[in-house]
Order: sequence, then C-alpha cells, then structure tokens
Amino acid sequence: MTSRLTGWVRTLVPFALASLLLAGLVPAASAQTADGSAWSAGPDAIGTNTYAGFIDGPTPNQTVSTQSAFVVRGWIVDTSAQGWAGIDKVDVYDGRIDQGGKLLGSASIAQDREDVSRAFNNGYWRQSGFSLTVPGGKIAAGTRQITVYAKSQNKGWWWRQVQVNAIAQAQYNSDPVVAVTAPRVSERLKTDADYTITGYALDRNALPNQGVGVDRVEVYLDGSRTDPAAKFLGVADLGVAMSEPASNYGQQFTLAGFTLRFSPTKYTSDAHNIWVAARSAITGKWTETQVYFVIFD
Repeated sequence: MTSRLTGWVRTLVPFALASLLLAGLVPAASAQTADGSAWSAGPDAIGTNTYAGFIDGPTPNQTVSTQSAFVVRGWIVDTSAQGWAGIDKVDVYDGRIDQGGKLLGSASIAQDREDVSRAFNNGYWRQSGFSLTVPGGKIAAGTRQITVYAKSQNKGWWWRQVQVNAIAQAQYNSDPVVAVTAPRVSERLKTDADYTITGYALDRNALPNQGVGVDRVEVYLDGSRTDPAAKFLGVADLGVAMSEPASNYGQQFTLAGFTLRFSPTKYTSDAHNIWVAARSAITGKWTETQVYFVIFD
C-alpha cells in the first residue's frame, strides 16, 4: 500500500506543480513569471500544456538592430518530466511556423539556471536554460514576433513569443552609457567601514516608454566581467534618482542611478580598480568602465 501511495503522489506532483505555475502561485526564478498559459500548442503538440518558463531576453518591445546580433535567452521545463528538465530541443523563429515564420536557429539548451532550481526547489530544473545568438541581418526592420518553440519527448512542440522593434541601425551605437560617481579616481577607502559604490547607466536609444534602457549592472574588482580572475562584488540596485544623468541626457534618465554596497576590509590594502558593466535593455549590448582607487588600513 505504501509503495502504491508513493507512486501515486509522484505521478500527481508534476501536474499539481503545473497547475500552480499556471495560476501564478509559485514564485518564479529571477522574479520572472512562470505562467504556463503563455505556452501554446505547436506542431505535433500532445495533450494539455505542462510547460513552464520565460523568455528573459529580448524583453517585450525591446529595440534591436537589424545589422547587429542579439541574444534570445530564457528557461523552460516540462513539469511532467521525471528526473530532468524535460526539453530536448529549442528552435527560434521570426514569426510562427504556421504563418510562414523564418527559422533563426536552434538554441543551446540544458544551460545552467541555478536560480530556477533554487526558486522551485527542484535540482532537476537547474539545466533548464536556453540561448541563441541571432546574427545581424537575420530579421527585417519593423515589429517582429520572436517565437521560441520547445519540444519534449512526451508533449511535442509548444511555443511562446516576445515582440521586438527591429530598426536598421541604433542611433547611439556606443551605448549604453555607464559612469561611476563614487569612488572618485584615486579615492582612498578605509577598511573600517562599508562603502557604497554609486553611478549611473543608460541607453539613449530607449524610447520614452522604455525607461532608462538598462536592465542590469554588475560590479567587479580588479578585472572586467569577462576576466576569470576578477572578483565579483555583486549586482547593483537600479532605479536610483540622480540629477547628473537627467541634466546630461534628459529627464527620462532621472532614475538611471545605481548603488552597490561592499566591504573594503575583505580585500587587500593596495591599489585596485572597480569595474562596472551595464547591459542595455534595448540592444542587449554590454559596456564597461573602470575607476582606480586605493584601499588602506
């Protein structure tokens, strides 16, 4: 009886979880919704939807350049799968297959998403990430529906879309703009107190309804974000009101400020460089800046 009951519970768990995801009752990874109802039946779809996941990028109505590469990324699971994330193929289209959509490429799958695993307390879902770099020249200018098709062994193909605005060329090719206001160049920081790193980041290509145009700022010590030897200090808090970006670039960028608190005492008393990397929510592009400073006892 006990073994039959255990098997019955194991059978029901994926479907119960799928129901919770559809109802929005389970917290989602990276504060992104796991609304399963956004996945629609595609070619050879079987039964009812048991998919959950999210397209992290591009974001809805993001502006992308037709001449530059952009990344389609996110995570997806088949909640009915046993012992793994359940997805064996992800294809990305410009438009829908049944409406003459164009294949942009097959995404890399089973990528590490520790945040998904942690959010749902399911170690099997850690390998649920996907990503595809779409080369420049693949899409035409205009409003485009980027469609992610995902397939599992038992459920066939299901899809989800995100709308982007494709333009021939971004006006400000070098953006995002990123600046550090503290520490100042050559500033000396004592080890007896925490210190708040401040600055601002923005993308001037952002439309008025797209805010400051930056969705992530990362801070490193003694190396860029691509340097394996760099020390990761953390992800900065965004949306801080600052007068400098508003004065230099317009009132749209009043909330372009960022902050990150760190403890100098954890690092050697010596000369260092703070590296700040900002990601554009408009193009997906990263830019970096650095500031020289000194930690002393």
